[in-house]
Amino acid sequence: MKTTNRRRADARKRLYDPNPVKTGDKVLYHPIIAGPDDGHTYTIRATGTLDGIPVAWLEGKAGCVADAALSPAPANRGGHI
Repeated sequence: MKTTNRRRADARKRLYDPNPVKTGDKVLYHPIIAGPDDGHTYTIRATGTLDGIPVAWLEGKAGCVADAALSPAPANRGGHI
């Protein structure tokens, strides 16, 4: 039951918050969505939307990337580009 409630709360948050990632978050970038990450940890410089798609700008990367291509970085993984 708790899992179902947590999923509903997460879904509500995504519905009302177009950018689940925030400026300053440490993330991993997946060049192919749902594929392996590129081996680096990045810090989010800014967030926004592009044609209604949530995107983020990463330190050390040109242009923006879709939020779907990001995942939270584990605490023990260091070194952004």
